[in-house]
Amino acid sequence: MEGYFHIGTITAPQGIKGEVRVYSHMDDIEWFHQLDHLYIKEKDGLQETAVTSVKIVKGMAVLGLDRIPDRNEAEKFRGKELYILREQAKQPAEDEYFLADTIGMTVMDEEGTPLGIVEDTYLTGRDPVLVIRNKETGGEHLVPAIGEFVKDVDLTEKKMIVRLIPGM
Repeated sequence: MEGYFHIGTITAPQGIKGEVRVYSHMDDIEWFHQLDHLYIKEKDGLQETAVTSVKIVKGMAVLGLDRIPDRNEAEKFRGKELYILREQAKQPAEDEYFLADTIGMTVMDEEGTPLGIVEDTYLTGRDPVLVIRNKETGGEHLVPAIGEFVKDVDLTEKKMIVRLIPGM
């Protein structure tokens, strides 16, 4: 969904007032305190909702959302994805970039051998991972999106240089 960032997934209700626990996809979970609204992915698209409360409990965000009045209603939102507009996101530092901006980048290894295109990203328990696919060979590379492996990112040219992990 262009123009939006996936920031988390509702995992379960919290308490009886309709609050929900959210597994965060953001680096800084405290950033949830900055949100006054977000979007819930429904079958018919993204639906805007106001954020009425934010707590951080045991490393998870607990949100009150105006569309969820009680625990019974909160149960219906289990597994729903949460999004924000790109403009709402905390802007990256000068030497950083949004992971979403790597999608579609041409990727080469350190020797200049073309590897493919960044097709997707996903979060592991700790670091995000780039999914690089070579459409010609069908080959796939998984590369942690951290400085040790991502050596250069040129947002203007949409190119990236990576160091591969043997076997990945």
